[in-house]
Amino acid sequence: MELWWLLLVLGVSFALCRFLLMLIPPNVPSIYVDASD
Repeated sequence: MELWWLLLVLGVSFALCRFLLMLIPPNVPSIYVDASD
């Protein structure tokens, strides 16, 4: 039963991804294309 561990990892990785997207200026549309794909 390591569901909480999985949720924790997903939460941290999601938060980190959002933080990196905030730091990166939206002048590189290729990143958004790769992320949506």
